[in-house]
Amino acid sequence: MIIENYERIGNFTSSKIFNLTKKDRAGTGFGVPALTYIKNKSREQRAMRSLENEAWSKEMSWGNFLEPYIHKKLGSDYHLMSDVTDVHPTIKRWVGSKDSIKFDEGCTVVDIKAPFTLSSYFDFVEADGDIDKFRELHTSGDQYYYQLVSNAIINNCKYAELIAYVPQQIELIDLRLIVGYEEGNEYNWIARSEDRQLPYLPAESKVPNMTIIRFEVPQKDIDFLTERVLLANELIKTL
Repeated sequence: MIIENYERIGNFTSSKIFNLTKKDRAGTGFGVPALTYIKNKSREQRAMRSLENEAWSKEMSWGNFLEPYIHKKLGSDYHLMSDVTDVHPTIKRWVGSKDSIKFDEGCTVVDIKAPFTLSSYFDFVEADGDIDKFRELHTSGDQYYYQLVSNAIINNCKYAELIAYVPQQIELIDLRLIVGYEEGNEYNWIARSEDRQLPYLPAESKVPNMTIIRFEVPQKDIDFLTERVLLANELIKTL
C-alpha cells in the first residue's frame, strides 16, 4: 500500500524548489518551469494528493538502497534524517527532507547521492570540491545545489555537503548479501544483477569511490530563494 507524505502535498519541496529559480525573459518574473510548478502545487492542494504517480527505476532504487549503507561509512558526526520532512519555521508551503545533518559549528545539511552511471559520478569527482564547477558539469547541478540551499535555510544551517559514492567491485558481494534473494524484495534485482550491470570501481582504479563537496551557503542565494518562495506563495493564492 502506498502512503502519501502529506507534508509534501501542495508544498514547495527542497528537491524540486530549483524550479522557482527559473526566470522569465525579462529576468525578474517567473519562467515557465516555475509557473508550471506553482500551478501544480495549487492543484495538489485541491486534489489532496500528489499529481505524480509513484515512479520506479533502477536508478532510484539503487540510490534508496545505498543511502543507509553510505551513511554508515560517514562516521558518527553524521545523523541520518532522510525519513523526516522538515517545515520552514515561518514561511508557509516550504518543506524539505535532508539525508543527513552534522551538528558542527554552524550546522551542516547533507545530501547523499549514489549515481547509477560512472559518467555521472565523474562529474562529482572532477568538480574537485568546487560546488560552482559541479553545477556547470552535472546536468542536475542546479537542482542538487538549490536542494541543499533550501534545506540549509529550513534547518538554519550555515554549511552544506554534497556526497557522492560508488562502491568498489569487491563491495558488490556484500551488497548482494545485504539484499538477499527472497522473492518480493524490492531490491532483489541488485542481488540478481551481474557486476557489469551495476556501477562500481575496480580495485586498481585510481579514482576515489567517495567524494564530498562542502561549501558555505551564500547569503545572496539564501535571500534569492527566500524571495522566490515568498513570491510563489503570493501567486498561488490567486490560482
